[in-house]
Amino acid sequence: MPKLLIVDDEQGIREMLEIYLRREGYDVLTAEDGETALAHCHETLFDVVIADIKMPHMDGISLLKKVKELSPE
Repeated sequence: MPKLLIVDDEQGIREMLEIYLRREGYDVLTAEDGETALAHCHETLFDVVIADIKMPHMDGISLLKKVKELSPE
């Protein structure tokens, strides 16, 4: 089952995406910010990371660059 990480600072968006994607058969984990997402990425290999672009502290583009460094494949 593909593993997805959803990163968004808005709880409602995270919950909506998590519910929908779980119903579609995906294994979903969520994070409220980039730092939490990176911690998850150190523990788990994700097939897909879905990140909000505008978040406090670390934007989605910076997060995805760091995730790519951790897991280039």
